[in-house]
Amino acid sequence: MKFSLLLLFFFAITASASARPLHQTEIDLIINHLKASGETNIKQAMSLLKSPKIDRSEESLEINVTKPIKLSMRKYSHFTEPYAMNLAMKFKRRWRTLLKKTQQKYRVDKEIIVAVLLVETSFGRFKGNHQILGVYSGLIADIISWKQSDLYQTTEEKSKARFLRKLTWATGELRALLEMNRRYPDWDLYQLRGSYAGAFGKAQFLPSSFLNFAQSYTGGQRPRLENTPDAIVSIANYLRENGFVRPMTSKKAKAALFHYNNSQVYVQTLINVAQKLKGNVSGPERQAVEKG
Repeated sequence: MKFSLLLLFFFAITASASARPLHQTEIDLIINHLKASGETNIKQAMSLLKSPKIDRSEESLEINVTKPIKLSMRKYSHFTEPYAMNLAMKFKRRWRTLLKKTQQKYRVDKEIIVAVLLVETSFGRFKGNHQILGVYSGLIADIISWKQSDLYQTTEEKSKARFLRKLTWATGELRALLEMNRRYPDWDLYQLRGSYAGAFGKAQFLPSSFLNFAQSYTGGQRPRLENTPDAIVSIANYLRENGFVRPMTSKKAKAALFHYNNSQVYVQTLINVAQKLKGNVSGPERQAVEKG
């Protein structure tokens, strides 16, 4: 069972063997695109992107756009198996005081917070080793290159729409990284690593989510999602701001969790884990946990 859980996180922790710096032609594509998107601090963007410390993946386009990993309840069933649930129960006991305070303050189930941390990174064991700056810059360069090639004209409309949605998404996240660099100039973004999809920390926040929802438990200048207390309160704040506030209906709870990951499989897995943590194990497919 432990081995199964490790396999589930394989893609998240494995850095691309073909990672490399950006070519000048790619940098030019990205800079011109940023200008068109309204980015004003082009000098800052150029400085970040030209660095040999950039570590972009050749597989970013395939993993994020053309051949995304498909979730299924069978693949995610590992999270409700004894090994994973034992980890979750130990975590809940260790952090029970902070979890209780967080639940009271944010009105978000402590079991849901624990479930998110289990499913996202196994409580920090598997945060990922892809450079976040490289994920988004590489993805933008690849999509723009595709858009300017002959392949664009022969691509079916449905696929075109997906490419362009991903371009808009990656552009927004790259601009969020630039804002993070402006707010926290001492933060070395080249050292910021996470999943192949550009999420980082124990809570696996995207850069835009970090700017909007991350919080420091101690009131420090910068939230540090690699630290458990900051991850706990940041998850609670994210869920509350996206509609998860007890008391609420099961439907609203699921809708709020859907914001964290746009997947019914993901949402149901969180609910199943939370039910087990609450001792409600009579039916994994029952409705979302009621009032906490």
